[in-house]
Amino acid sequence: MKLHIHTRLVASLLILLIISFSMLGLVLLNDAKNQISKHHETEARYQAITLAESSLDGLVSEDAEILEKLVRSSMPSDNYAYAALVRTDGKIITHTNLILIGETGSTVNTNAAGIAREVTYNQRPVLEVIYPALINKQLLANAHIGYYLDAEYILQSDTITLLVVVLLISLAIIFAATHFVTRSITVPIKHLTSNIAQVSLEKSMLIDQEIISRDDEIGELAQAFINMSDRLVSSHLELTESLIYNKVIVDSAIDGIVVATVDGEIKSINSAGEKIFGYSAEELIGNNVNILIPEGLRDKHNQYINQDNENHAEIIDSRIQVYGLRKDGSKVPLEISIGKIGAGNKTCYASTIRDISTRHEHEHALVLAKAAAEDGSRIKSEFLANISHELRTPMNGILGYLDLLSMDELAKDQEKYVNSATRSAEELLEIINNILEFTRMENHETELDISPFSLRDITSSLISEFKDIHYQNDINLNFKIDNNLPDQLIGDPSRIRSVIRHFMVNAYKFTTHGNISVNIDVLQQLQSKIEINIEVRDTGIGIEPINRNRIFELFTQADSSSTRRYGGTGIGLALCKKMVLSMSGEIGVDSEPGVGSTFWFSLQLDIAEDQLDISSSTRPSEPESREKEADYSPTKKNILVVEDNPFNQDLMREMLKTMNYQPDVAGNGQLALDALKKKDYDLILMDCQMPVMNGFEATVKIREMKTNHIPIVAVTAHALDGDRELCMKSGMDDYMSKPFSKADLEHMIHKWLS
Repeated sequence: MKLHIHTRLVASLLILLIISFSMLGLVLLNDAKNQISKHHETEARYQAITLAESSLDGLVSEDAEILEKLVRSSMPSDNYAYAALVRTDGKIITHTNLILIGETGSTVNTNAAGIAREVTYNQRPVLEVIYPALINKQLLANAHIGYYLDAEYILQSDTITLLVVVLLISLAIIFAATHFVTRSITVPIKHLTSNIAQVSLEKSMLIDQEIISRDDEIGELAQAFINMSDRLVSSHLELTESLIYNKVIVDSAIDGIVVATVDGEIKSINSAGEKIFGYSAEELIGNNVNILIPEGLRDKHNQYINQDNENHAEIIDSRIQVYGLRKDGSKVPLEISIGKIGAGNKTCYASTIRDISTRHEHEHALVLAKAAAEDGSRIKSEFLANISHELRTPMNGILGYLDLLSMDELAKDQEKYVNSATRSAEELLEIINNILEFTRMENHETELDISPFSLRDITSSLISEFKDIHYQNDINLNFKIDNNLPDQLIGDPSRIRSVIRHFMVNAYKFTTHGNISVNIDVLQQLQSKIEINIEVRDTGIGIEPINRNRIFELFTQADSSSTRRYGGTGIGLALCKKMVLSMSGEIGVDSEPGVGSTFWFSLQLDIAEDQLDISSSTRPSEPESREKEADYSPTKKNILVVEDNPFNQDLMREMLKTMNYQPDVAGNGQLALDALKKKDYDLILMDCQMPVMNGFEATVKIREMKTNHIPIVAVTAHALDGDRELCMKSGMDDYMSKPFSKADLEHMIHKWLS
């Protein structure tokens, strides 16, 4: 049966009114019931908490009489059903119903806030509150309080009457009003219905002027329909233009765009996609995307298509790289981004496809370039190792023969020449060492040599060294050390000494008169760590402000002109910066032209746990220490020198003879093995890089051949990181790098033969 709007409106309003008043009554009644229940629960909980807390002493002492009194006092009115104390195993300790004492009831797990539940007692509903009696978080018992819930809840009769009267009056008013209202609504609605039926996407809606001119919601509704119709026509035109515009954009895109259904049916493809795959749009639309997938990947794609759409989330809006199949059968590397369009049965997937053939070629070129760079780095490392060996070997001969020459009585001019030649050779050796050290640090081939050291001893030895050298006769060399500086620190003493020495060499180079000061200050000390600042201050020529920021760069000097007065490679300060940064420190310079410069660096170091005094064994400023060390009688010890360089053979032979030893020389490892078969030796000085058999192979053979252990000391021009470890691994006992002095050789021999 068809119901008119009038009938529907009246019936709906009446039903709504009845439901509203019914719900209001239920809410009021339920609220009253809830308030009474909350009140009962609050009273019962209070009694349970009071009983639990007051019964602790009685529970500890197991005084049944006190517990019984406490239970009885927990029922202030007849509305309470019972009070009891129950152990955790369910056994009733005491109860207002004495018959139940000693019985076993149900156990309940309670928390610190207690619980409330509804139970039946004497066939009456009861609200039971249970609260734990705790001592030091140990549960002794549970306090149970029961409160009767069957009290009558009486609603006020005038409230119910008022609700009924209001309901009846409202029904009468609504019934009268709806007749008038519906008549004023239904008639214009019929007119609107007939006008709406004539709506189209090309023409706006036409509605009677009588309806539009109404000054109420109907008039507004009619005007809204007209506006909606106008917007619909306008939107249709804009959509048509947008589709044409988007098609132009899609067709002009560099990347290919393919739209396919969930089942893989191709719905559209742009011009770029046609170029990538070599198909026309007419050839692809309606076909399955498998036509664009190589044979080996189709099964995986079909399996993916057959999965639930929710399993596709891992590749939606992400880029993947796959191979596509062209019309001519060739494969093309692609980068694909897949987006989801629509939902449900209308779902499609739009794939943005990019041809990455050129990128693959570039990546392959980068792989080749990386391999070439690695080969270049390896070649450079090998070159450095070889150049180090080749330079140190002749340097060993130069310094060694100068050392021997200085032992003879020389004329004053000859002594000056020898000293100058020695100084020049040492400076050349220092340049070689700086270049190699900088390259090793640049290639991250060095590690910190962390050990205990004395900064006072390092400073003292450098002061002695520079005073002995006498760079300038009219320069005063001073040093100041903070009294709070600990005797022993933990760090890399070699690098710290090298940085200070570089600063001092720099100061002497650019200072013609005045003072050079080495100052060590303690900035702060925190428990086992200390922060220090080391500076070398001079009164030299200073540095222009424009050059200060780049003075620590490689191959950079303040004076880079062709007529510069001061020499140098421009490596020293760059090396200093790398050393300081490798120790997590800071480095800098403060300078004023014509006044002087202050080079400084700061470090945070650990303080040694046990302050050991090692100054007597490490301080080079005490020349008598080496003389005492060499105070022994060799008694014609036999020493085998294994060396292929003729000059170094003669040099070591002459040095050993001046020390009163019996030296024999073997030109390679095989000759050394032959010599050991004929004669016993007390010590072997072994070069590493030799023809026929190198020093490493010879050492292994000697260890296999000889049952007694002969000390073997590597005497080699290999001075890169890891060379010492390589010597020790082959079976050698010690290591001495070229060039070395007679005193160095004598010290090493004494170490193993004394």
